[in-house]
This record gives sequence, structure tokens and C-alpha cells, in this order.
Amino acid sequence: MPGPSRLARVQGVALFTLIALAATGGVAFATHDSPTIHACVAKKNGAVRIVSDDGACDTGREFPLQWSKQGVPGPQGDPGPEGPAGPEGPAGPGGGVAGAHDVFALGLLDSTSPKGVEVMCPAGEVALGGGFNLGITAVDTPVAVQQSLPIIESGQPVGWQMEAREVVATDVDWRPVVSVICAPAI
Repeated sequence: MPGPSRLARVQGVALFTLIALAATGGVAFATHDSPTIHACVAKKNGAVRIVSDDGACDTGREFPLQWSKQGVPGPQGDPGPEGPAGPEGPAGPGGGVAGAHDVFALGLLDSTSPKGVEVMCPAGEVALGGGFNLGITAVDTPVAVQQSLPIIESGQPVGWQMEAREVVATDVDWRPVVSVICAPAI
């Protein structure tokens, strides 16, 4: 039985050489940034040499061969496991109001006029703002607020006050209610 033909031997040697070059990093011998690797394969013995382009082959003794440096992208892989929690971030900028709270006071519930009520922040705290309400026992009670403003001591707002009076005398009971938002003084 005759052995393999000379062409089959040359092709086998060329294929083996290409595989060996690829497996040993021979691909790294490409001399330019092209995405394609060019080579010349000797027709006589299958020897492979890497060249800059297919035109560098001696077509009488070699045939050109080329392949890509990078193959087609594979499918998306499975997501990896969740990583560990990162470190705690730095404190945010100041500006919030720590310790703010509401304090309120009720005035007398009767039909006298005028009436006022004050509410003070606890010692060491300042007033951030305030407001009022009228506690009335009938919808049409003719009462108007005359003032609603902070109480200032030593240049600091420390409470809130309001005053109201009946626009028309009435025997309906009503009460002034005042509140103040307080927070520790800085």
C-alpha cells in the first residue's frame, strides 16, 4: 500500500506548523497592527513564515495563508456572584437640622378678647420658625390674628408669640394656639 502523497505530506506539515505556531505564541510575531495575520507556507516542506502581507510570498515556492488575530466574540457568560459590600461612604455635607422639634402652647378657651399666647424653646435652643392656629368652637367666630412673630432675647430667636382679637364681640369660646420649631443652638 503506497504512503501519503507528497502534497498530503506538505499540507500535513503546514497544518502541524500552523497549530504549533498558534499554540506557542507564534502569532505574536506579526509585525503590524492589522487584525489579520499573514503567512507564507512553503510548497516543498510546509515551513511557515509570518509576513507583513500576502504579497510577500514567493508564489512559485509558497502559497499565502491568513487568519484573524481575534476570533468571533462568544456568547455572553453567566453573571458572576455578587461582590462584597463596599466601605461606608464619607459623611454628607452639613446643613441638616439635628434635634429639631415642635413645642406648642394653648391659650385660654373662653370668649374674652384680645388674647395672646407665648411658647418658649427649652434653654440652650433657638427658634427656627413658628406659627399659630385658632381653636374655635363655632365656624363663624369673628376672630382675627393681630400678630405672629418670634420672641427675641439677646439677639437670638428663642420662642414664638401670637395675639388675636374678636373682630365683632361674641360670646362664642375660642382659643389661640401657638407653636415653635426649636433646635439646639450652635
